[in-house]
This record gives sequence, C-alpha cells and structure tokens, in this order.
Amino acid sequence: MKTIAQFVGLLTMLSLWSSHSLAQVTEPPSPAPEKPQCESYWLGAVAADASYAFLSDYTRVTPVTQRDRDTLVLWQRGQRLVRCGTRLSNKTTGQSIAISE
Repeated sequence: MKTIAQFVGLLTMLSLWSSHSLAQVTEPPSPAPEKPQCESYWLGAVAADASYAFLSDYTRVTPVTQRDRDTLVLWQRGQRLVRCGTRLSNKTTGQSIAISE
C-alpha cells in the first residue's frame, strides 16, 4: 500500500510541475515589427528646379538625390501620391522617389 501511495504522490507532483511549466511557456506572442504607415495625398506644387514639392496637406518634401529630382520634375499637379515613410510613390506614373522633410 505504501508503494501505491508513493506512486500517486509522484504522479501528483509531476502533474503540478508540468502544469506550472506550461504556464511559464505560454507567454503572449511578441508584436510584429512596425511597418511605416502609408498615407494618400495629391501633388500640390513642384519647384521649377524640383528641389522641393508640396503635398495636398501643405507638407514640404525634398527629394534626396538628383535622380529623385529628375523624376519629380516630370510629375504634375493633382496626381495621386502615396507616402510610406521616406518613399513617395506616384500612383499615376508608377514611379517613386526617396524624400525627406
């Protein structure tokens, strides 16, 4: 009888230990890395030398490179734009440029 009681006690201890271990393992998943939030605009105005442009909310943005300026100078007022972080995409032409504020 003593052996059965020890066995039951051992099973009880193992059961408590395993449920305690599972409680420690089941932590909430870590959040996914944040992606830049994208916002829609239309092109307000572009400087003659394409050194800057104004978006529909009057935000002034500056192209990062000369290649970006060469692309920006071809865009026209009123075209649909999407800004994701430091990228500005023209939905009408399918082009995008790197910008800074």
